[in-house]
Amino acid sequence: MQCISCSPFSIIHCSSQDAGHPATALQSPSPWSTGWLSAKFCLYPQELVLGLEEPLKVRKIQLVSHPHCIASKVEFYIGDCPPDEPRHVNNVRWSRLGHVALLSNQSGKQKRELKSIHLEANGSFVKLSLHSNHSNAERNPYNQVGIIALAIQSQPLDADDDEASKSTPAAAAAAYQSPYVDLGFDLTCHPRLVQLIRELDWEKQQLVAKELLGAAKGVQARISAAVSAGQELAELELAKAKAIAIEDYGLAEDYKIAIQNKLDAAVAAANAIAFSPAANAPVFNDTAYNEANKEESASELPSVAMDTARTERQSEIGFIDGSTGGGATDRRNVLALSHDDTPLPTLQNQTVNEEDEQPGSGGRKSADAINEQVVDGAETAVDQTTSDTGALPSDLLAKARSTSRSMRAEALSELTNLVGNFGSDSNNNATPGEFYQAVLAVCQRGFEDAAV
Repeated sequence: MQCISCSPFSIIHCSSQDAGHPATALQSPSPWSTGWLSAKFCLYPQELVLGLEEPLKVRKIQLVSHPHCIASKVEFYIGDCPPDEPRHVNNVRWSRLGHVALLSNQSGKQKRELKSIHLEANGSFVKLSLHSNHSNAERNPYNQVGIIALAIQSQPLDADDDEASKSTPAAAAAAYQSPYVDLGFDLTCHPRLVQLIRELDWEKQQLVAKELLGAAKGVQARISAAVSAGQELAELELAKAKAIAIEDYGLAEDYKIAIQNKLDAAVAAANAIAFSPAANAPVFNDTAYNEANKEESASELPSVAMDTARTERQSEIGFIDGSTGGGATDRRNVLALSHDDTPLPTLQNQTVNEEDEQPGSGGRKSADAINEQVVDGAETAVDQTTSDTGALPSDLLAKARSTSRSMRAEALSELTNLVGNFGSDSNNNATPGEFYQAVLAVCQRGFEDAAV
């Protein structure tokens, strides 16, 4: 069986690259890929040359364009070196396959266009030639072009094309095109699970070829569970990155532990191995998480038909919308969609803004609410003796010791009210000396936060 598979490639040459977005980033697509950007005010066309590990029969090329630095047109070439010459990019004989046009994104939203170009061509090198960018002075002031992710799907040169016309189960399995061999899937699933899911799907097809359908059903159940876990892990990774961006390192650490335990459990389940999570692992409430991040779900946009007659077969186009909104698409059931139309999880904001601080906005407040249960286990930075005197409420001290910056800020706000009402509060039996000693201990932590 020689099914179509994703072929690893290396970047042999690129005309230019931005310092923070090298071309090598295209070699490992993931939900948090930032991809390649050309240099500022570069000359056009910009070229990328990809080297395959061996000569292959290329069946499909997929790319996801940058949301704002968009090339007006991308040309595709495939080539190989003559047998009597060394395998070097300077010796490649190129054949032009055609071109595709990319649409400009003038809406200002975080839309990214996914192109799928179907073809049949043999070679060991692929070249992309990107023409000048669509004008976008606000979002692309340096006239750059960029690609977020690339994928090449191929078969060995000796794959039998006539095998698909036979009606045996083995022939049907050989002609099978896995829904998990797709760039859209790579950008919605945790990369640690992507290859494992593909291997399970391959195992399932081998069982189908032998008509062991009961065993194939069990493998399919493991695949479905791994896909769901992979998508949840991708969302958690993005949430962790957002917590790091707003410098909430305590919350980021909680996400890190939860991700590791969920990942270990998912790998064990996929391999049919029993798994026991760590006893001290933080517990994340899935219902609360989904409610808190409901507005972060990317909305599904319809696919758009487009004339790409110069490609050898057809080109498929989809949009990925990274803007926030109440989309109707459930990411856990995302495989029910065509992968070219799959919404991708993206970091909504790289910098802190006022919306991040509003309750229910999917930002920092809602994330902190998830982790209230782990506040008491945080490292204490407040003098423990203040809790022995009873000068301050225990819940205020717990917030002051929290690793979450927003919880500590809330503690300072409550402390301000206590100081203002100290004389009139009949429930506080502490002496003025004890009370203000406790207040100073909490304020000291606040001064340390302000200095960071």
